[in-house]
Amino acid sequence: MDFSVDWLHAMEDAMKLQIDKLMKALNVPSSSDISTTTLNKLNKAPIAGFLVDMVKILEQNLDLCKSAAATFDKLKSEQIELQKQLISVQSDQMAAVKQSVKAEMKSWADVARKTVSQNNAMTTKVVKEAVKAVSQEEEKSKNLIIYGVEEGEDLEADVDLNEKVMNDVVKSICGLTIIDDGLAPKVKA
Repeated sequence: MDFSVDWLHAMEDAMKLQIDKLMKALNVPSSSDISTTTLNKLNKAPIAGFLVDMVKILEQNLDLCKSAAATFDKLKSEQIELQKQLISVQSDQMAAVKQSVKAEMKSWADVARKTVSQNNAMTTKVVKEAVKAVSQEEEKSKNLIIYGVEEGEDLEADVDLNEKVMNDVVKSICGLTIIDDGLAPKVKA
């Protein structure tokens, strides 16, 4: 006998029917009123028939319970197997998500690295320009200012300026001497 809910209900109905028959034979209103005293009022024949019927029902119930236990064990094993499959699928999905996240993080890291290197290149360029501007300013601050002569004007073309006068002026103001080596005037401390 294979377990089924229908068989379970059929066994329940059969037991209720036998109990109802016994209550009718004993003339009691409920099964809780059945006692040894009330059973002693009956002859052996009705009690024997009732016991035979109840033993048959109990044997069927035992078979049904064994079948139910086997069915429950089978369902439990299937449930455990399904849970293992679910865990496996979830693990695979988690691994795929982990791999996707890792790949995305790598691509974001590459983008960030490129951006940082471009910013570093721009920063290096800006720093170089700033250093160049500062060095030009520093170089200009060392130049001699002669009023009436514009910056960048060729001093050698101006014949009216006397080199000795210039040397004297620079020496008296700065304590420096201008040396002419034929290329360009240089300042000597």
